[in-house]
Amino acid sequence: MPKIYSDLAIPPHELLEEIMLDESILLWSERFDCGPQTLEAFIKNKYPITPKIAKTFAKHTDVAAHIWTGLEEKYRETLRRNKEQDHE
Repeated sequence: MPKIYSDLAIPPHELLEEIMLDESILLWSERFDCGPQTLEAFIKNKYPITPKIAKTFAKHTDVAAHIWTGLEEKYRETLRRNKEQDHE
């Protein structure tokens, strides 16, 4: 039986944005020990979530680091797969 994959690439940054809804970017950037512009760039999906960043996010959210990195991996995998299908 062939594997079935979703072609919907959901960036993990959307989860971060949902978690942050109730508080300001300034407050979250202080928690994450980064500038508001850097955090805004993560929310806009300009940077991937690395294992180091995932640990920082996990420390200040209820989402474990392996979940953050897994979401990032699946997101990138889906983007690659979609790009390959577009070229076929």
